[in-house]
This record gives sequence, C-alpha cells and structure tokens, in this order.
Amino acid sequence: MIAKNNKKILFYISTIREGGAARVMVNLANQFCKEGYKVIFLTNFPDKNEYVLNNKIERISLEEKESAENILIKNFKRIKALRSLIKTSGVKYCVSFMQENNVRLIFATLFAKAKGIISIRTDPKKKYRGIRGFLISKFLYRLARGIVFQTKEAQEFFPKTIQDKSTIIFNPVADNFYQTERDTDPKNIVTCGRLSAEKRYDLLIKAFARIFNKYPQENLLIYGQGKMKKDLELLIAKLGLQNRVFLMGQSNDIANILAHAKIFVLSSDYEGMPNALMEALAVGVPSISTDCPCGGPRELIKNGENGLLVPCNSEEKLVLAMEKILSDYKRAAQMGQNARKSMQVFKTEVIFKQWEKFIFREKI
Repeated sequence: MIAKNNKKILFYISTIREGGAARVMVNLANQFCKEGYKVIFLTNFPDKNEYVLNNKIERISLEEKESAENILIKNFKRIKALRSLIKTSGVKYCVSFMQENNVRLIFATLFAKAKGIISIRTDPKKKYRGIRGFLISKFLYRLARGIVFQTKEAQEFFPKTIQDKSTIIFNPVADNFYQTERDTDPKNIVTCGRLSAEKRYDLLIKAFARIFNKYPQENLLIYGQGKMKKDLELLIAKLGLQNRVFLMGQSNDIANILAHAKIFVLSSDYEGMPNALMEALAVGVPSISTDCPCGGPRELIKNGENGLLVPCNSEEKLVLAMEKILSDYKRAAQMGQNARKSMQVFKTEVIFKQWEKFIFREKI
C-alpha cells in the first residue's frame, strides 16, 4: 500500500464562507491532513470569512473572483481549469460536494486517471427536478467512480446502477461540540442556519408567537444570514416580537451558543443531514426537528427518547413540542443527555475512517 504522505487528495466545493456542506468538507479535509495525507482544497473563487483550513493544506481557487460570464462559458472554463489542475498536480483522488461541482468533476475526470468521488448533500427530490435534473441524476452520475449519500432515502432516489457504486456516510461533528459543557441554567430557544425559505423560520417565529407570553424568560434566537433576512424582520415586527425574537447573524462560536440554549429547533421543509441538528444533539441540547425529507432527522432522533420529531409545516405540532420541553425541563434534560450519548458514533475520527475506506477501496 502507498504511504499516506505519498497520496494526494483534492476536495472541491464552490465556496467555504458558509453552509453545512462547506463546513463538513473543511472538517474532512483538515482530518485527512492531520492523518498525513497531502491535501489540495479547491473552490471556484475565494471569499471573505471562510472556514479555517489547516495551514499545511494547499488552498487554490479556479478564479480570482466570482465570474459574471454566461453560465455555459463559465462552466466550460471551470471544467477546463479543474482538469488541468488535476493533471498538473498529479492528484489521483478527487471529492466534490453539491450538484454543480459534481457535474464539473465528472467531466474533468472523464477518461482521466484521477478518480472522482461525488457527494449528494440535499434532498434529491428537490434538487434534481426537470429534464436537466433527470439527465444528471439518472445518467451522468453513472460516470462517477463513487458516490456518497447522507441518508438511505436520498440513495434510493437514484437508479440501482448508481446505488451499487455508492455508500452512506453521515456528517462528522467537530470535537469541540463533544467537549462543550452544558450550562446548568440554560435559556432561550435557538436555531442556526442559512436564512432561506426552506428553513421555515417563519413557521418557527409564528409558533413562538403563540407561547411567548407564557414563557417570558425565554427568547427566540436565530443565528445565520441570508436572503430571507428582510422578510423575517417584517414578520417579527408584524407579530410585535421585536423584543423577543432576534436575528443574531453569523457566529463562529456555535458550540458555546448551544451550551447556553434551553431548546434547539430545526423547522425545515427539507434537509440533507442537518449539521446544526447534529451539533445541538452532540452538545446535549433538548432538540426538536421536523421529520423532513430526505430523512436525516429521523435517522438521528428516536422520537421522545433523544429528541422530538414533528411533521413539516405544522405550527400546531411545533407549539406542542416546545411546550412539552418548557413545561417539564427535567425530563427534557434527560432527553438531551440521551442525545449526547447517541452522537458518539459521529465523531470526526470515526467518520474519517469511513471516507478513507470508501475513497481508497481497491474496486473503484
């Protein structure tokens, strides 16, 4: 077997400024570097406030800044640049996340010695709609050397020929979440994630509006940034919650925030494997999640044992779940302890071994 320090691996994603997929890839790249691999980390363009990479990792971007060219020209140039980089660097193993990057990597490694492993990070029923999505998901992805899914439900969306060259690997949770100690007197309902429509923060805010008078000591704190910020501000004002619901912006100290949270809520219409929920469970926060496709929350939570599952788009059920925790916090705290125990299998070193085994398997 080739020594680790003679093995190069390239990780490719659009940007690493925000988002769960980017955070997972950065953590994975850092772990490969820590384990002695030579790592190249590639994005389409650099950005401000990026997640931190190990300084031993070779950091490259395809463009100096995000291109404003026609989408076809831009993709052609990116594929060409990616193929050239793979050839000149001598890298033999490449991993990409997200649809657009997966497509580029497949074309860049076509008829090449480098092995392209792609990963599906969201609900394929939402992402692969229409003729373009059909062609990519049913035919083009067959050309990948390997595919990593996050859930069984996502894997089953694809043809058997694609399933046969795939595996399921959950997201790793960074060590600091396991090392964080819970506050003995936690406060507030907390959620974290991009401010986008599918996260359904509007649903969470409306549900909170129905109970905030009953629990005057609890506020709702929403961490993240995104295009829905203005809409959410208007909703908060309309409901008269300016002093009880706060859009906190981006934070690099989520573990500490979760340590002081009484409840974590994920209210999404759909998710891949939600990092924010995994991190909350690892810290031991009593957590509520919608039972959303493509099945990530239900693979993490045993309802009533280590968290609560509620139907998507049900304000009523979400209200009942929050009240269940707030009205009996001793029982909820035990649920949080159970969650922390259940998350031990998602430690970075455990998930790393699964990726390593799949990437460097002999039959690829």
